[in-house]
Amino acid sequence: MRKEPQKKVPVLVDGDHVIHDSWAILNYLDTAYSDEPKLFTDDAARESAYNLKLWVENTVHLPLLKILILDIFDCLHDNDKAWFRASREQRLGMSLELFSDTSEKAVQDFRALLEPVRKTLEWQAYLSGDQPGGADYLLFGTFQWANCTSSTQLLSEDDPVQVWFQRMLSLFNYLAERAPRAYLDGSQVL
Repeated sequence: MRKEPQKKVPVLVDGDHVIHDSWAILNYLDTAYSDEPKLFTDDAARESAYNLKLWVENTVHLPLLKILILDIFDCLHDNDKAWFRASREQRLGMSLELFSDTSEKAVQDFRALLEPVRKTLEWQAYLSGDQPGGADYLLFGTFQWANCTSSTQLLSEDDPVQVWFQRMLSLFNYLAERAPRAYLDGSQVL
């Protein structure tokens, strides 16, 4: 099977199928594995998750990227650093260093953005209700990205979002908890 280079991440390879982008992956999994628990229990859950996806992409990702970008750069393989720097600096219109903001204010502002999620998680275990669903996995991917590339403490331990994230990490016998972390010993590159 020939696999075309993808410009979007994440990428799922399932047999002969290559799917990129979180939303496409969730929809593929829900269809291809229809005998498994559904990621979207109904059309309303799918629409709600899609709205969350748009909110995360348009509200959460950029402030988070400002906090993470130099950590991401540091964990790249040396062969990829020049491309990453050039492509991101062209897109951002400034150097990675000028774009980066790891100040306490940036972290506090990021935390404040999560208030709608926090309020939901104060009265239910998951964004999707009593069980994790598509909305949970969409937001989880964003936090796992940060978790695997940076040691920055984004949330306080008692924050409902952090409690939810820890609950998500524990799913499937702690599979996500065991994901490699580039920052742990400084030797791993992505």
